[in-house]
Amino acid sequence: MMQALQEAGWPAYVVIAAGLVGLLVALAALGAAFGARERQTGIGLSILAIVAGIATLGIGALGYVLQMRSAFEAVAFVDASMRAALLAQAISEAMNNLVFGGVCGALPFLLGFVALVRSVTRARPASRVRGD
Repeated sequence: MMQALQEAGWPAYVVIAAGLVGLLVALAALGAAFGARERQTGIGLSILAIVAGIATLGIGALGYVLQMRSAFEAVAFVDASMRAALLAQAISEAMNNLVFGGVCGALPFLLGFVALVRSVTRARPASRVRGD
């Protein structure tokens, strides 16, 4: 795991940080959805958690593209006998960004979706009727 993180480079650290922020928002959304707070708070936090999960996956994909670009740039200047091994290693490093993006983005997305469903389907509190 640590070797894959080191191979993936700085984009993987950004992905993990974004995933942790999304996870915190998702936990807050779950607390709002299952707590006694207003429905709007739960819905808003849930949508924010879902967006954070999708953004984390997007950051992982961006890291993949950036590393693939640098891999093909590096392969252009290498001897032909080493080109295949270097390209395979670079593709492996780039794929790690996609994996980290998917793993770190899935949890905030799923928890945000659960909180959204709970917030939307939660019964509204009965309003009090004043007797005159």
